[in-house]
Amino acid sequence: MQKLGLALSLPTIKRIAFSPPLPQSLIHWFMFQWGIESDENAAGAVISPPHATSGALGLGVGNGTMVQTDKVSKWKDVLNPTTFDATQTTSVDKPEFNTRPGVLPSPPPKPNIFFDGTSYLNMSGDVSIAANQDFTIMMHVEFTNLTARALIGASANNFFRVNAADGFRCKIGGAGNQNFIEASDVITIEKDYFVTLTRQDGAAGRLTCHVHDTEGVYEDKTWGSTSNTDADAFTINNIGAAADDANNFKGVYKNLFVYQGVALNAAERKQLYIYCTSLL
Repeated sequence: MQKLGLALSLPTIKRIAFSPPLPQSLIHWFMFQWGIESDENAAGAVISPPHATSGALGLGVGNGTMVQTDKVSKWKDVLNPTTFDATQTTSVDKPEFNTRPGVLPSPPPKPNIFFDGTSYLNMSGDVSIAANQDFTIMMHVEFTNLTARALIGASANNFFRVNAADGFRCKIGGAGNQNFIEASDVITIEKDYFVTLTRQDGAAGRLTCHVHDTEGVYEDKTWGSTSNTDADAFTINNIGAAADDANNFKGVYKNLFVYQGVALNAAERKQLYIYCTSLL
């Protein structure tokens, strides 16, 4: 694994210095406008050499050449840029380097990876969380549809998704659905959210979901039930889908953090909110 400090010291990354909380337990980070590559334009014509955002210089691809609407063929893990990534080789399944469609605020947001409800990315290997093992998965996204849209997954038995405006659903290892539903609060489309799924307490497998938005409506809000439990093994190998091409995400994906063996606390989650928001 490449050291995070080394990855973030590359001269192509013009970002503020940042050390994420508990770096020894952070195993994957797909980062906003970093390590994104395209080998096709919006019309499906081949791009050679491929276009790329920051993070590709020195790794075999041109740097800073991405064009908005390019089809995304690869998103590299900033922690393991030469050994782990999320890719798509089927043209019709590729997301775009883009903002969401429709009326945008002024100034418009920076593009990242837009999933149109038919696209997704395959990770280059399984992310395997062992049974009885704590974890934290933080997903930084902007939704454009809220009906059964998976943010991560591997199969019908391993996924986390927004289920409707009032909440989220996960299934871990096939042991039944766990729902995080609010009675009156709702998620809305076209806003920037951090959604964090956490498991803690070892074999007890206590699950929680936290929602934070950049507009201050929800400040690290505990979303729905705090009594859900599931200590089964959890496998992830897709970004933007449950199984391949199932419950495909619709919206813009900005950051994805996977922590293994640890449940981040409120102060640690806040560090990630602040830094990721600074990138926008």
